Amino acid sequence: GMAGEARGTASTPEVEVEAELAVVDARSAVVSQHLHSQLCYDVKYALNLPAISRSLHAAPGQLATLLHALSLLQGMHASRRAVGAHIEHDGHAWADAWALGTEIANIFPSIVHGVSLAAEADADADADADSGGGSGGGRGGGGSSDEAEQERVYCRARDCTAAALQQWMRRDAKEAAAAAATGASELVSYHLPLHRLLAALLSHCGVALGFSERQMLGSPPLGSPPLGSPTGGGGESGESGESAAGGLLINGLDARFVCHLIDQPLRLMALLAQTRAGRWRRNGQSASKPAVLYRSPVFADAFAMPDLLLLQLGLVVLGPRRFLSAACRRFEAGPFWRRLLP
Repeated sequence: GMAGEARGTASTPEVEVEAELAVVDARSAVVSQHLHSQLCYDVKYALNLPAISRSLHAAPGQLATLLHALSLLQGMHASRRAVGAHIEHDGHAWADAWALGTEIANIFPSIVHGVSLAAEADADADADADSGGGSGGGRGGGGSSDEAEQERVYCRARDCTAAALQQWMRRDAKEAAAAAATGASELVSYHLPLHRLLAALLSHCGVALGFSERQMLGSPPLGSPPLGSPTGGGGESGESGESAAGGLLINGLDARFVCHLIDQPLRLMALLAQTRAGRWRRNGQSASKPAVLYRSPVFADAFAMPDLLLLQLGLVVLGPRRFLSAACRRFEAGPFWRRLLP
């Protein structure tokens, strides 16, 4: 409800785009007066209770509700590079948005920890059912059943998060195409909670659960063309990352989905490079300050490190050629390399 009250209705071009994408307005009273702080604290406190953390992953509807709330923060306080004149007044909306993004990121460890708790609860329930049925097995079957249960719960959380990301990326692509048609530059935002929740899930299953690459990423979708095919992961014709039906494929994290997934982190890497080069100077502190905080020791774990993990994922899944091709496009380095190469 608080997120709904915070949606932007101002008349600036950036906020008009945000309103169409249903993005929280960082200048609203809910955010600027930090009315969200107690709510974020209560959510984090509730998720620290094992029963609630388990139920989040046991009931798909609860996770979907949480993901919908996070989608309202995707692209929060997005901005375009000012090229005409310096801004007249440096506002504090960027700082209020940063505070909200930080508090949201602090909830992620409790969310991903629920994967293990939900798997343990499901394994216990299965063991009780087996023992009640006279099999006498209990949990003596060993760790294989527990690992299978953990993988099942993790895959469900991963695919739900990827599906929410898919919906957002489709809307974002439409808005980007509409902006490009009018000659406007792209909007870019430091706030990508859905991306970073997916990164937290990947990190948890790889480090805490010790999953293999196959378990982390999932199997390729049934009927998915192999890398190198006209609609698959290799070659220029497959760069769009879309299936023959026109949609991103989600059944595990296949190459076409990952190609779209890494675009936002690459935008941020390019934004940092442009900021260091002085290309965002006319935007004032709203551009320079987040660029410093993003990679600072205090905030890097919540912002920069998840994005770097997704870029590492992109390199593994896409391979060096496609990954470097995507990076060169985002850094506008194509003409530079073409002059160097014969």
